[in-house]
Amino acid sequence: MALFGLKLFLSTLCIACMINLVDCKKVKKLEKDLKALKEKLSALENTLDQKIDQLQNKMEKKLSSFYSNINEEIEDKIQLECKECTAGTTELRKLLEAPYFKCRTKGGDTFEDSCYVSYSTKKSWRDAVNACSEMGARLAESNSKGENYFLSKLRDDYNLEHTWLGGSDLVREGVWTWQASEQEFSFTSWNPGEPNNANSEHCVIMGSSGVGWNDLGCGRLLSYICEYTE
Repeated sequence: MALFGLKLFLSTLCIACMINLVDCKKVKKLEKDLKALKEKLSALENTLDQKIDQLQNKMEKKLSSFYSNINEEIEDKIQLECKECTAGTTELRKLLEAPYFKCRTKGGDTFEDSCYVSYSTKKSWRDAVNACSEMGARLAESNSKGENYFLSKLRDDYNLEHTWLGGSDLVREGVWTWQASEQEFSFTSWNPGEPNNANSEHCVIMGSSGVGWNDLGCGRLLSYICEYTE
């Protein structure tokens, strides 16, 4: 009986050892699997980090390229607009500095598309032509009844008395033309008996009253009106 009990104890002990051995092997296997899993997870994490870095680099390059292109487009547009603005400003400056607009801004008298400045300083016909030309204008021309009346009113308003107009027959005797345009008169307002070419009279004046014209010696010293056109 005692021997049987010892055998049972030894069997139980052996079984317990076997169970423990099995448990130890399972634990070791689990530890080994866990270690392998950790290594795989670490490798996967490294791979993910690398891919994230690669994607980030690609995105940064694309964004840099995008912003660079946008900046270039904006700069090109700004330069283009600046050029257009500069060109427009230049044209506007030229326009405002043109003799006609200077005449308008300085209070010149206007009729239709012309601006007029009256001068009481007396000059010969040729000197009056040159004085107007130097200022970008012409010695006043009268091409219609309305313009002729307007010029007579200027003469009266500024007390000019006899006043030179820009016409003569200096190029061809008896053929009256305007000096600036070189066109023959399409409108005239000669006083009765004029032009009579008395004493070599080859230049046109508007008399001291009324709207009539006379021919007169070109060397006489008279007032004059300059006409500025657009």
